[in-house]
Amino acid sequence: MVTYIMWVAPFGVFGSVAAAVAKHGFGIFSLYANYLFAFAIGIIVLWIILLAVGYLFLGKRLFILLQRIKSPLLIAFSTTSSEACFSKIS
Repeated sequence: MVTYIMWVAPFGVFGSVAAAVAKHGFGIFSLYANYLFAFAIGIIVLWIILLAVGYLFLGKRLFILLQRIKSPLLIAFSTTSSEACFSKIS
């Protein structure tokens, strides 16, 4: 079922964007750009806050922790799922 949804989802997104452009014109892309920019700024601010709080609790050991969890974090963000980081139990 997930495979089917992943194949059909781009058509749904295209239809949604096409409907927004048809209703509001091409100016809607500036609204989308502003939204994406605000989202990126929010994520950056969140990471700064999280790293600052982590530094308050761990001090310089925060950087050691970040080095040790670098690989699982990369997998989690690249697959957009933390399930990929879990070891499989057989």
